[in-house]
Amino acid sequence: MDTNKLYLYLRDTYSLDEVSRSLLRNVIDYAERSCSFDKELIEGDIREMIGNALDWCEDDVIAHEPLAIKDVGKRWIGDTRYEVTQSMYIGGTEILLGINMDAEDGNFYLVYTCKSNTLFTEYADGATNDYIKALEDFIGRVGDAATALREKEIDLPLTLITAEQCFRLSSDLSIEGKIVAIKPEVLHPEYRQEQHQLVLVTGGFGANASSRGRAVYCTHLNTGEETRYSRESVLGVMKELPEWARERFEMLQDAKLPEREHVGKYRIIEKIGVGNTIFALGHNPIAVQPYGTWIGNKKSPGIYDWGHYFNSHDAAKLDLQKRAENRQQAIDTPPHGGGR
Repeated sequence: MDTNKLYLYLRDTYSLDEVSRSLLRNVIDYAERSCSFDKELIEGDIREMIGNALDWCEDDVIAHEPLAIKDVGKRWIGDTRYEVTQSMYIGGTEILLGINMDAEDGNFYLVYTCKSNTLFTEYADGATNDYIKALEDFIGRVGDAATALREKEIDLPLTLITAEQCFRLSSDLSIEGKIVAIKPEVLHPEYRQEQHQLVLVTGGFGANASSRGRAVYCTHLNTGEETRYSRESVLGVMKELPEWARERFEMLQDAKLPEREHVGKYRIIEKIGVGNTIFALGHNPIAVQPYGTWIGNKKSPGIYDWGHYFNSHDAAKLDLQKRAENRQQAIDTPPHGGGR
Protein backbone atom coordinates (compact mmCIF):
# COMPACT_ATOMS: atom_id res chain seq x y z
CA MET A 1 0.00 0.00 0.00
CA ASP A 2 1.52 3.37 -1.06
CA THR A 3 0.81 5.37 2.10
CA ASN A 4 2.51 8.52 0.84
CA LYS A 5 0.28 8.62 -2.25
CA LEU A 6 -2.70 8.05 0.04
CA TYR A 7 -1.61 10.96 2.25
CA LEU A 8 -1.18 13.30 -0.70
CA TYR A 9 -4.56 12.38 -2.12
CA LEU A 10 -6.37 12.90 1.19
CA ARG A 11 -4.47 16.09 1.97
CA ASP A 12 -5.52 17.72 -1.30
CA THR A 13 -9.02 16.25 -1.47
CA TYR A 14 -9.91 17.58 2.00
CA SER A 15 -7.93 20.86 1.64
CA LEU A 16 -6.41 20.46 5.09
CA ASP A 17 -4.54 23.26 6.82
CA GLU A 18 -1.00 22.86 8.14
CA VAL A 19 -1.99 21.55 11.59
CA SER A 20 -4.49 19.08 10.17
CA ARG A 21 -2.05 17.91 7.49
CA SER A 22 0.55 17.24 10.15
CA LEU A 23 -1.94 15.22 12.21
CA LEU A 24 -2.93 13.16 9.17
CA ARG A 25 0.71 12.49 8.22
CA ASN A 26 1.50 11.37 11.76
CA VAL A 27 -1.52 9.10 11.90
CA ILE A 28 -0.53 7.40 8.64
CA ASP A 29 3.11 7.09 9.76
CA TYR A 30 2.02 5.58 13.05
CA ALA A 31 -0.32 3.05 11.46
CA GLU A 32 2.30 2.04 8.90
CA ARG A 33 5.12 1.51 11.40
CA SER A 34 3.09 0.04 14.23
CA CYS A 35 0.61 -2.88 14.24
CA SER A 36 3.32 -5.11 15.76
CA PHE A 37 5.15 -5.14 12.40
CA ASP A 38 2.26 -7.15 10.95
CA LYS A 39 1.94 -6.01 7.34
CA GLU A 40 -1.44 -7.70 6.90
CA LEU A 41 -3.01 -5.45 9.55
CA ILE A 42 -1.61 -2.16 8.31
CA GLU A 43 -4.13 -1.24 5.63
CA GLY A 44 -7.21 -1.78 7.81
CA ASP A 45 -5.69 0.15 10.70
CA ILE A 46 -4.72 3.03 8.41
CA ARG A 47 -8.28 3.30 7.09
CA GLU A 48 -9.76 3.34 10.60
CA MET A 49 -7.28 5.85 12.00
CA ILE A 50 -7.54 8.13 8.96
CA GLY A 51 -11.31 8.17 9.32
CA ASN A 52 -10.95 9.34 12.91
CA ALA A 53 -8.34 11.94 11.96
CA LEU A 54 -10.46 13.39 9.16
CA ASP A 55 -13.46 13.61 11.48
CA TRP A 56 -11.30 15.65 13.86
CA CYS A 57 -10.00 17.88 11.05
CA GLU A 58 -13.25 18.36 9.15
CA ASP A 59 -14.27 21.66 10.71
CA ASP A 60 -10.78 23.13 10.62
CA VAL A 61 -9.80 23.14 6.94
CA ILE A 62 -8.71 25.86 4.52
CA ALA A 63 -8.16 25.76 0.78
CA HIS A 64 -4.63 25.50 -0.52
CA GLU A 65 -2.92 25.00 -3.85
CA PRO A 66 -2.79 21.27 -4.65
CA LEU A 67 0.48 19.55 -5.46
CA ALA A 68 1.48 19.12 -9.07
CA ILE A 69 0.61 15.77 -10.61
CA LYS A 70 4.31 14.97 -11.00
CA ASP A 71 4.61 14.88 -7.19
CA VAL A 72 2.08 12.08 -6.70
CA GLY A 73 3.77 8.89 -5.57
CA LYS A 74 6.79 10.59 -4.02
CA ARG A 75 7.44 10.38 -0.30
CA TRP A 76 8.14 13.42 1.85
CA ILE A 77 9.63 13.85 5.30
CA GLY A 78 6.68 14.69 7.53
CA ASP A 79 4.83 17.66 6.02
CA THR A 80 7.97 19.26 4.58
CA ARG A 81 9.00 19.59 0.95
CA TYR A 82 12.03 17.36 1.45
CA GLU A 83 11.71 14.30 -0.80
CA VAL A 84 12.92 11.06 0.79
CA THR A 85 15.90 9.68 -1.12
CA GLN A 86 17.22 7.20 1.47
CA SER A 87 15.47 5.44 4.36
CA MET A 88 16.27 2.70 6.83
CA TYR A 89 13.84 1.18 9.34
CA ILE A 90 15.37 -0.70 12.25
CA GLY A 91 14.16 -1.58 15.72
CA GLY A 92 11.09 0.66 15.74
CA THR A 93 13.01 3.65 14.37
CA GLU A 94 13.15 4.98 10.82
CA ILE A 95 15.98 7.20 9.63
CA LEU A 96 15.28 9.34 6.56
CA LEU A 97 17.46 11.44 4.25
CA GLY A 98 15.59 14.02 2.19
CA ILE A 99 16.43 16.61 -0.46
CA ASN A 100 14.70 19.90 -1.27
CA MET A 101 16.72 21.99 -3.74
CA ASP A 102 14.15 24.80 -3.40
CA ALA A 103 14.67 25.25 0.35
CA GLU A 104 14.58 29.00 1.04
CA ASP A 105 17.15 28.85 3.84
CA GLY A 106 19.69 27.04 1.63
CA ASN A 107 19.61 23.87 3.74
CA PHE A 108 18.86 21.51 0.88
CA TYR A 109 19.44 18.27 2.80
CA LEU A 110 17.54 16.99 5.82
CA VAL A 111 18.05 13.95 8.06
CA TYR A 112 15.13 12.82 10.20
CA THR A 113 14.87 10.15 12.87
CA CYS A 114 11.28 9.01 13.42
CA LYS A 115 10.14 7.01 16.43
CA SER A 116 6.53 5.87 16.46
CA ASN A 117 6.05 4.92 20.09
CA THR A 118 2.90 6.99 20.44
CA LEU A 119 0.10 8.22 18.21
CA PHE A 120 2.18 11.24 17.27
CA THR A 121 5.49 10.34 15.67
CA GLU A 122 8.55 11.84 17.34
CA TYR A 123 10.97 13.55 14.98
CA ALA A 124 14.62 14.51 15.52
CA ASP A 125 15.92 16.49 12.56
CA GLY A 126 19.12 17.93 11.19
CA ALA A 127 19.19 20.26 8.17
CA THR A 128 22.34 21.26 6.30
CA ASN A 129 23.61 22.59 2.95
CA ASP A 130 26.39 19.97 2.90
CA TYR A 131 25.32 16.68 1.29
CA ILE A 132 28.35 14.73 2.54
CA LYS A 133 27.65 15.94 6.08
CA ALA A 134 23.99 14.89 5.74
CA LEU A 135 25.03 11.48 4.42
CA GLU A 136 27.46 10.99 7.30
CA ASP A 137 24.70 11.99 9.72
CA PHE A 138 22.30 9.49 8.10
CA ILE A 139 24.85 6.64 8.24
CA GLY A 140 25.74 7.51 11.84
CA ARG A 141 22.11 7.41 12.95
CA VAL A 142 21.59 4.04 11.25
CA GLY A 143 24.64 2.72 13.08
CA ASP A 144 23.39 4.06 16.42
CA ALA A 145 19.98 2.42 15.89
CA ALA A 146 21.62 -0.90 15.04
CA THR A 147 23.84 -0.70 18.13
CA ALA A 148 20.86 0.11 20.36
CA LEU A 149 18.95 -2.86 18.96
CA ARG A 150 21.94 -5.17 19.45
CA GLU A 151 22.26 -4.11 23.08
CA LYS A 152 18.60 -5.01 23.67
CA GLU A 153 18.97 -8.45 22.07
CA ILE A 154 18.93 -11.49 24.32
CA ASP A 155 21.80 -13.95 23.83
CA LEU A 156 19.71 -16.63 22.13
CA PRO A 157 20.08 -18.72 18.95
CA LEU A 158 19.63 -16.81 15.71
CA THR A 159 17.79 -19.70 14.06
CA LEU A 160 14.32 -19.48 12.49
CA ILE A 161 11.27 -21.51 13.44
CA THR A 162 10.04 -23.44 10.38
CA ALA A 163 6.73 -25.10 9.46
CA GLU A 164 8.20 -28.52 10.27
CA GLN A 165 8.44 -27.50 13.94
CA CYS A 166 4.74 -26.59 14.15
CA PHE A 167 1.36 -28.26 14.04
CA ARG A 168 -0.52 -27.10 10.96
CA LEU A 169 -2.95 -24.25 11.63
CA SER A 170 -6.48 -25.16 10.52
CA SER A 171 -9.53 -22.90 10.62
CA ASP A 172 -11.30 -25.11 13.18
CA LEU A 173 -8.41 -24.94 15.66
CA SER A 174 -8.53 -22.57 18.63
CA ILE A 175 -5.07 -21.18 19.40
CA GLU A 176 -5.97 -19.24 22.53
CA GLY A 177 -3.60 -20.14 25.35
CA LYS A 178 -1.15 -21.83 22.98
CA ILE A 179 2.40 -20.89 22.09
CA VAL A 180 2.68 -20.23 18.37
CA ALA A 181 5.35 -19.16 15.92
CA ILE A 182 4.93 -16.11 13.69
CA LYS A 183 5.84 -16.40 10.02
CA PRO A 184 9.28 -14.82 9.52
CA GLU A 185 8.25 -13.03 6.33
CA VAL A 186 5.80 -10.77 8.20
CA LEU A 187 8.56 -9.55 10.54
CA HIS A 188 11.11 -6.89 9.74
CA PRO A 189 14.50 -8.41 8.88
CA GLU A 190 16.07 -7.54 12.23
CA TYR A 191 13.36 -9.54 14.01
CA ARG A 192 13.57 -12.71 11.91
CA GLN A 193 14.80 -14.96 14.71
CA GLU A 194 13.09 -17.59 16.84
CA GLN A 195 13.23 -15.36 19.91
CA HIS A 196 10.96 -12.87 18.14
CA GLN A 197 8.75 -15.49 16.49
CA LEU A 198 7.51 -17.25 19.62
CA VAL A 199 4.46 -15.74 21.32
CA LEU A 200 1.79 -16.86 23.77
CA VAL A 201 -1.69 -16.25 22.37
CA THR A 202 -3.82 -14.46 24.97
CA GLY A 203 -7.02 -13.65 23.06
CA GLY A 204 -8.61 -11.94 20.09
CA PHE A 205 -11.35 -13.10 17.74
CA GLY A 206 -8.71 -14.51 15.40
CA ALA A 207 -7.60 -16.92 18.13
CA ASN A 208 -10.98 -18.67 18.17
CA ALA A 209 -11.86 -21.68 16.07
CA SER A 210 -13.91 -21.03 12.91
CA SER A 211 -14.00 -17.30 13.64
CA ARG A 212 -14.50 -14.52 11.10
CA GLY A 213 -12.24 -12.28 13.18
CA ARG A 214 -8.54 -12.11 12.35
CA ALA A 215 -6.85 -10.24 15.24
CA VAL A 216 -4.72 -12.40 17.54
CA TYR A 217 -3.40 -10.83 20.76
CA CYS A 218 -0.13 -12.21 22.07
CA THR A 219 2.68 -11.86 24.58
CA HIS A 220 6.27 -12.22 23.35
CA LEU A 221 8.13 -14.91 25.28
CA ASN A 222 11.49 -13.16 24.98
CA THR A 223 10.43 -9.75 26.34
CA GLY A 224 6.97 -10.17 27.89
CA GLU A 225 5.69 -7.35 25.67
CA GLU A 226 2.11 -7.53 24.43
CA THR A 227 1.46 -7.32 20.71
CA ARG A 228 -1.00 -8.24 17.96
CA TYR A 229 -0.90 -10.17 14.70
CA SER A 230 -3.44 -11.45 12.21
CA ARG A 231 -4.29 -15.16 12.21
CA GLU A 232 -2.77 -15.43 8.71
CA SER A 233 0.57 -14.36 10.18
CA VAL A 234 0.71 -17.41 12.47
CA LEU A 235 2.96 -20.17 11.16
CA GLY A 236 1.52 -22.80 13.51
CA VAL A 237 1.33 -24.13 17.07
CA MET A 238 4.71 -25.23 18.38
CA LYS A 239 5.27 -28.98 18.70
CA GLU A 240 8.17 -28.60 21.14
CA LEU A 241 9.62 -25.49 22.72
CA PRO A 242 13.30 -24.57 22.97
CA GLU A 243 14.54 -24.69 26.55
CA TRP A 244 14.81 -20.90 26.78
CA ALA A 245 11.16 -20.55 25.71
CA ARG A 246 10.00 -23.02 28.38
CA GLU A 247 11.85 -21.04 31.02
CA ARG A 248 10.49 -17.71 29.78
CA PHE A 249 6.95 -19.03 29.73
CA GLU A 250 7.22 -20.19 33.33
CA MET A 251 8.70 -16.82 34.32
CA LEU A 252 5.82 -15.00 32.64
CA GLN A 253 3.28 -17.16 34.43
CA ASP A 254 4.93 -16.65 37.81
CA ALA A 255 5.26 -12.89 37.31
CA LYS A 256 1.75 -12.21 36.04
CA LEU A 257 -0.35 -14.70 37.94
CA PRO A 258 1.37 -15.57 41.23
CA GLU A 259 -1.96 -15.94 43.00
CA ARG A 260 -3.20 -18.71 40.70
CA GLU A 261 -3.45 -22.33 41.84
CA HIS A 262 -1.65 -25.06 39.96
CA VAL A 263 -2.06 -28.78 39.46
CA GLY A 264 1.46 -29.82 38.63
CA LYS A 265 2.45 -27.41 35.86
CA TYR A 266 -1.16 -26.73 34.86
CA ARG A 267 -2.41 -23.31 35.96
CA ILE A 268 -6.00 -23.32 37.17
CA ILE A 269 -8.02 -20.93 35.01
CA GLU A 270 -11.57 -21.85 36.00
CA LYS A 271 -13.40 -23.58 38.86
CA ILE A 272 -16.96 -24.70 39.56
CA GLY A 273 -18.15 -25.54 43.07
CA VAL A 274 -20.92 -28.07 43.69
CA GLY A 275 -21.56 -28.74 47.37
CA ASN A 276 -18.18 -29.48 48.95
CA THR A 277 -16.72 -30.59 45.63
CA ILE A 278 -14.62 -28.35 43.37
CA PHE A 279 -14.14 -29.01 39.68
CA ALA A 280 -11.12 -27.25 38.17
CA LEU A 281 -9.92 -26.56 34.63
CA GLY A 282 -6.21 -25.99 34.08
CA HIS A 283 -3.91 -24.95 31.25
CA ASN A 284 -0.28 -25.67 30.40
CA PRO A 285 0.58 -24.58 26.83
CA ILE A 286 3.83 -26.57 26.73
CA ALA A 287 2.17 -29.89 27.60
CA VAL A 288 1.28 -32.46 24.92
CA GLN A 289 -2.36 -32.09 26.00
CA PRO A 290 -2.46 -28.47 27.21
CA TYR A 291 -5.83 -28.58 29.05
CA GLY A 292 -7.10 -30.70 31.91
CA THR A 293 -9.89 -30.99 34.48
CA TRP A 294 -9.68 -32.28 38.05
CA ILE A 295 -11.80 -32.88 41.15
CA GLY A 296 -11.01 -31.38 44.55
CA ASN A 297 -12.67 -30.76 47.91
CA LYS A 298 -13.31 -27.45 49.68
CA LYS A 299 -12.04 -29.01 52.90
CA SER A 300 -8.65 -29.72 51.29
CA PRO A 301 -7.74 -26.57 49.30
CA GLY A 302 -5.22 -26.98 46.51
CA ILE A 303 -5.47 -30.78 46.33
CA TYR A 304 -6.89 -32.16 43.08
CA ASP A 305 -7.19 -35.64 41.60
CA TRP A 306 -8.85 -37.64 38.83
CA GLY A 307 -7.46 -35.69 35.91
CA HIS A 308 -8.93 -35.71 32.40
CA TYR A 309 -6.71 -34.27 29.64
CA PHE A 310 -7.58 -32.59 26.33
CA ASN A 311 -6.08 -30.93 23.27
CA SER A 312 -8.50 -27.98 23.19
CA HIS A 313 -10.03 -25.55 25.64
CA ASP A 314 -13.51 -26.22 24.28
CA ALA A 315 -13.27 -29.97 24.99
CA ALA A 316 -11.92 -29.36 28.50
CA LYS A 317 -14.64 -26.77 29.19
CA LEU A 318 -17.31 -29.24 28.12
CA ASP A 319 -15.84 -31.92 30.39
CA LEU A 320 -15.69 -29.48 33.31
CA GLN A 321 -19.35 -28.62 32.93
CA LYS A 322 -20.37 -32.25 32.48
CA ARG A 323 -18.53 -33.34 35.64
CA ALA A 324 -20.13 -30.53 37.62
CA GLU A 325 -23.60 -31.31 36.23
CA ASN A 326 -23.23 -35.01 37.07
CA ARG A 327 -22.27 -34.14 40.62
CA GLN A 328 -25.21 -31.75 40.96
CA GLN A 329 -27.56 -34.42 39.60
CA ALA A 330 -26.22 -36.91 42.16
CA ILE A 331 -26.94 -34.44 44.96
CA ASP A 332 -30.44 -33.68 43.67
CA THR A 333 -31.39 -37.34 43.13
CA PRO A 334 -32.07 -39.29 46.37
CA PRO A 335 -30.57 -42.81 46.61
CA HIS A 336 -32.81 -45.66 45.43
CA GLY A 337 -34.81 -47.13 48.28
CA GLY A 338 -34.10 -44.20 50.54
CA GLY A 339 -35.82 -40.92 51.19
CA ARG A 340 -39.43 -40.19 50.56
